[in-house]
Amino acid sequence: MVAVVDNPPKILVVDDDYSILELYRLIFGLPDDESDLSDSLMEVFELMEEDDNEGEATEPQYDVNLLSQGLDAVREVRRASEAGTPYSHALIDMRMPPGIDGLETAKHLREIDPTINITFVTAYADYEEEQLGESLPEGYRMIRKPFSQDEILALFA
Repeated sequence: MVAVVDNPPKILVVDDDYSILELYRLIFGLPDDESDLSDSLMEVFELMEEDDNEGEATEPQYDVNLLSQGLDAVREVRRASEAGTPYSHALIDMRMPPGIDGLETAKHLREIDPTINITFVTAYADYEEEQLGESLPEGYRMIRKPFSQDEILALFA
């Protein structure tokens, strides 16, 4: 039995790497729309689940949207904000060629919604912490790739 939360966190994930988006899909328990899950990715996910407790699930449900480019994220956050259904969190990769990078994406998201929680999930240190703090004075979080399921889900605990 899964415990259902009345107002699940509304989460936007932005990463240009399809395999990372697929991993997020698995972490958040999203349906498999059209993807072919590679054997290696399935093995990674199975290893992540080994530490999960058996029995009754108590994890909250999540309202998640997966996107691959920063400008798509800006449009989606604007649309959601105008509809009165804003995102509570954005998990953003730092490098997303050929479009705007993660920092630029985050700055635009904060212009639209100053309350959105920003977490950079990246393997690269493209910016010094001082630069990030100046650009996002309201704060942000940083998770380094490769990340674990626990690291991601802890953001919403």
